[in-house]
Amino acid sequence: MKRRSRKFKGLKLPHLLVVILSLVGIVSLVGMTKFQPWRINAAGGTAYYVSNTGDDANLGTSPSTPWASLTKVNSRAFEPGDTINFARGSSWVGELAILSSGVSGNPITFQSYGTGNSPKITNPGPLGSWTKDIVIKGSWIVVKDFLLADASETGVLVLSGAQNNVVSGVEATNVGFGIEVAGSNNLITGNYAHDLHMVVNTVGGDDDYGAVGFAILGPNNEVSYNRCINCSATSYDYGSDGGTIELYGTVDGSYIHHNYGRATNGFIEMGGGSAKNVRVSYNVSDHNLYDFACLHVGGTFGSVFDNFQIDNNTIIQTTSRAGDYVLSCIDSPLEPSQLYFRNNIVYSSGSMAASGTFTHTNNVYYMTGGSPVGYALGPGEIVADPLFVNLATGDYQLKPDSPAINAGTPLGFTFDFNKSPVPVGDIPDIGAYEYQGTTPSATTVTLYPVADAFVSKGSGSGNGSSKYLKVDGSPTQVTYIKFNLSSLAGKVVTSASLSMRVYNPSAATQTIYSVSDIAWQENSIKYVNRPALGPIVATLTGGAKGSWPVANLTGLIQNKAGQVTSIGINQTNSDELWLYSRETSSKPKLTVTYN
Repeated sequence: MKRRSRKFKGLKLPHLLVVILSLVGIVSLVGMTKFQPWRINAAGGTAYYVSNTGDDANLGTSPSTPWASLTKVNSRAFEPGDTINFARGSSWVGELAILSSGVSGNPITFQSYGTGNSPKITNPGPLGSWTKDIVIKGSWIVVKDFLLADASETGVLVLSGAQNNVVSGVEATNVGFGIEVAGSNNLITGNYAHDLHMVVNTVGGDDDYGAVGFAILGPNNEVSYNRCINCSATSYDYGSDGGTIELYGTVDGSYIHHNYGRATNGFIEMGGGSAKNVRVSYNVSDHNLYDFACLHVGGTFGSVFDNFQIDNNTIIQTTSRAGDYVLSCIDSPLEPSQLYFRNNIVYSSGSMAASGTFTHTNNVYYMTGGSPVGYALGPGEIVADPLFVNLATGDYQLKPDSPAINAGTPLGFTFDFNKSPVPVGDIPDIGAYEYQGTTPSATTVTLYPVADAFVSKGSGSGNGSSKYLKVDGSPTQVTYIKFNLSSLAGKVVTSASLSMRVYNPSAATQTIYSVSDIAWQENSIKYVNRPALGPIVATLTGGAKGSWPVANLTGLIQNKAGQVTSIGINQTNSDELWLYSRETSSKPKLTVTYN
């Protein structure tokens, strides 16, 4: 089989990768989840507070007397029912080590309080330093609502032996692994991992690894309602590595459902142990780079597979290399009782698989590049356009005349990717979205800046109170705009456009950048302290005076929904552009449509 063999070297080390989990709407689709709806502020517990404005000499038991450091928190033994509250807007450098344990019905909770951005923990270190942001050794722990960044290895690490933990609402970025769980019976739900890097990346050899959103190394863990975006990084050994979810070791009973992955190296990979009674259901794999599932049946990372179920997923894979498959069984095919592939939509530019010896029924295949499916169709399978509502915008719900409607086989599920009822009627649909009779209505909202200003090279003053936003190449003038997207939390954004009214027109083309610094204020920003411009997200061409030119910011807003985000606008041309600022009635506006 002409396939790459992504390696798991790092997963064998004691530097385990771990989990950023979530406690958002814990729902069992078919009654298999073992997790209980814990009381977060249980009776008898003590509330502790941690803030950058605190002091470790304080009692730490009220918002007015908080502790200051991670060292103080790490040195404390906590009791079941305790809550450790980290101030929003505060940040720490180092590792949060959670050693204590709660009990069933009375966990220990680490969470945020106050207003503003999520509490941030960074633990930077060079490649190979194995730094981590949060390490969980205890059991019955809840960790939620943190921003984790810059660790060389892991955002959250749940150690072997740690059980019944929940990690929720965590964002992990610029780490090697967003989440790894080495223990059992843990819940990872509602987290966001994006823009990750390699953990090991050496010239030559066969040992590179990293850029994985969620890694599971133990049995009976649940991974649900997570997002993973841009989890692929350059590798000396493999060209690129990474992925949405990796399973390694004994992962029997794992339940992977309602997750979304885009622009990752692949959606799911399994190797190096045992994968019995694993379910992968109602996930959306959106233009990931290589295979949807890479299963190491033989070879160095050969695994035992039995009753591995891949059901009701929507798979969009149009970026495959020649020779790549949607489903890769490394070194050996799987038998009918080992792998079940049912009720899935596959929209791919490559072939499905090299062999169809496994059980495959009631799937819709649409091979856009003219490649064959790769095996004879099974019962209820067809090759046809699934007729998505809008492929270009990522709306993979079904049109009323989709061949996937009422074409599935009943498997006991009750909710689809949107948490809408399954089935509608007597027979479920194929794919991750159940057609509800009418396409879910879209909502359109208009958001306005919470801050805007422009800075001028050579000027020591700011322009935050100006009625105009200026963009020029000579002298350099850069405009900054900030939006609060908290109202979009949990929404599926389908389009977003920025429009600004022109006061003084320009024939030049302006470039719009994402800006990671959201702390700037319009009354204090100047050229000398201006935030750095990040990746390009759009372009704009200023029109006639009084016109409202539009820039497409869909990708940026999809990634930043629920957060505060900033953009910067500049140009190289000296034909100066003036736009109306938020200090006028013609303020910039961000128009967002979501389902």
